[in-house]
Amino acid sequence: MKKNLAALALVLLFSVTACLSAVLAEEAVKMEVVEIEGFIGFALPSDWEYPLLNEEEQEQGMLIVGADREKNLMLTLSFHGPYRDVTTQALMDEFQSYANVELVENKHGTQVVRYEYLDGTLTGFYVLADNGLVYAFSYGHLDGTLLQDDEPILSQILEDSVQIVYFPAE
Repeated sequence: MKKNLAALALVLLFSVTACLSAVLAEEAVKMEVVEIEGFIGFALPSDWEYPLLNEEEQEQGMLIVGADREKNLMLTLSFHGPYRDVTTQALMDEFQSYANVELVENKHGTQVVRYEYLDGTLTGFYVLADNGLVYAFSYGHLDGTLLQDDEPILSQILEDSVQIVYFPAE
């Protein structure tokens, strides 16, 4: 009996160690800084797919759509406006009815409105440019499954993106 319990404990310890090793061994996503000259600088995962957008998508304000099919992750970057007299606080107030929102200031001094939809479908952030354009960065799963509380890859991409976004000096 003692041998069986010892063997079971050893198997459980090995399983937990193997799972932790796999999680810890997962490499950080390499990010690439991209700048739309004169408008905005931001970070994108460097090894994702970025298909060309059609004319209709571009007219709707879409700038980038990206995906990592293997990890079931996607991102979109779009812009809206320009709006007159919109403030960061107004953005937060508008989204609070359907998202958890938080105002953060990144390492460039850019104010960023982080959000996570209450229905668990998307997370991301908004930034407001001086010219009234609102840039929306959205992240989620390609297959529409809900976000989980602990998604290290998505968390890293989101945090890196929040910290890197900036507006070039004119």
